[in-house]
Amino acid sequence: LFTERPVLLADGPVSNLDEHQGMALLGDTLERHDSAVVAMHDRALALACFQRVIGLRHGEPVLDAPSSTLTLADLDTLYRP
Repeated sequence: LFTERPVLLADGPVSNLDEHQGMALLGDTLERHDSAVVAMHDRALALACFQRVIGLRHGEPVLDAPSSTLTLADLDTLYRP
């Protein structure tokens, strides 16, 4: 995951790991980049590891907020039609 570039672009980089390994690897990886844009479906990990969450539906932003202001229930709304 570490590309020695300032920005990390990733799609589900820890989706196949258990929550503890995923948290450790993602935390270590984020420390090595200045910025990150990461697509994730693990809502708890997104809230724990990122400063901001942007939710998309059909390619359009429907949520854009600091993770500190969000709950898992807020993110559940992204998965409802």
